[in-house]
Amino acid sequence: MKIKKAVKISVLLRGVAIMGVLLMAGLWTQQAVAVPILNLPTSADMVVNFNASVSTWDLTLSGFLPPGDYDINEGVYLGWCADMNVNIDWKTGTHYSVALYSTYDPAIPLNPSKSNWNVINYIINTTNGLSWWSRQAAIWYFMDPLMQLTDPILDPVAQGIVNDALNPTNNASGFEPGPGQVMAVLADPREDVQPAIVEVPVSPVPEGSTLLLFGSGLSGLLFFARKKRLLKF
Repeated sequence: MKIKKAVKISVLLRGVAIMGVLLMAGLWTQQAVAVPILNLPTSADMVVNFNASVSTWDLTLSGFLPPGDYDINEGVYLGWCADMNVNIDWKTGTHYSVALYSTYDPAIPLNPSKSNWNVINYIINTTNGLSWWSRQAAIWYFMDPLMQLTDPILDPVAQGIVNDALNPTNNASGFEPGPGQVMAVLADPREDVQPAIVEVPVSPVPEGSTLLLFGSGLSGLLFFARKKRLLKF
């Protein structure tokens, strides 16, 4: 009976150890290679207001469908114009039904070039405090290939933003926002209305130190249990 009990305990301890290692490895992988894809509702209601201070728009999002737990909350967000050639009503409180897309989602319908979206994310995260108009003009530069040939509205500050984003040492084309930064989300009205870029805060991922502490705790538990079992025999 004692032998069977010892075998059961040994199997249990090994199972706990393996489970802990696998869990820790999985979480560590999530920490190391976190992919910036957001869990977003299929559609939302959007109202646009002219900001012209920190950003171009204040965007009020509500009415998420289907209901669920998402990486974005209903409320007001800073926003930007994603297409300078299409209008949107920002004076009368018009409600627009929009589809929301992470700008790192391959299924995004507007400007599918991932490198451009990386640059847009780089710009909105690294140019805080600069003129909203210059930041908007720089965004348009990378959203509209025709504008890159003419630069009709790039002021010196906007040109500096563009030059910084084009500097290969900054790797703007490979930029991915992390905790404490924001991710550009596309709000697409799916009609002949200007799409908007929404700044959505990025949630933190598990800290490496927390995972190491968790793993150390499992190892300590395994060692203590094994020592206690050896003392019995």
